[in-house]
Amino acid sequence: MSADTEKLHTVVHDGNGPPALIVHGALGSRSYWNDNVAALAEVCQPVVIELWGHGRSPSPADTNRYRPSGYVAEFERIRCELGTSQVWVIGQSMGAAWVLHYVLANPERVIDAVLTNDTEEGRFQRLLPTVRLIPGVEIADVPASHAVNAQDPAGWNSATTSFMRHHRSGTSRTH
Repeated sequence: MSADTEKLHTVVHDGNGPPALIVHGALGSRSYWNDNVAALAEVCQPVVIELWGHGRSPSPADTNRYRPSGYVAEFERIRCELGTSQVWVIGQSMGAAWVLHYVLANPERVIDAVLTNDTEEGRFQRLLPTVRLIPGVEIADVPASHAVNAQDPAGWNSATTSFMRHHRSGTSRTH
């Protein structure tokens, strides 16, 4: 397979609002978000993405595809295929790091970001101060609710959808 045919597996759900790229963490899959998709669909169009080598996504031989720039390029490809100028980004653990890299590379393409299970991941925290300085991009850090930490799915859903409702509607803005 070539880079032209190897693509991250995505599941595009119906929803009310702009698309949200939703990215799980290491050793996970799209199933992490099963308890969240219906609630998210009330405020956005959930687009659940599986990382390279996870779930139904291929494992490219080109190791550059696994670097931040490789994920940024894939997320941008997905945004373009969705035909939208801006997306929400939601990331869990390592997925939070990948969406932060996307925000840094394409702030004009991001409505806002929701991060979950990222505070314990110190190696990813170095990105947050820089991202927080980007004008017009807000970040919500919401405690996790996933298959590996399903303590309060309803609480996570409520906090996340409330943040999304009370922030940008997905209209273009200048940075």
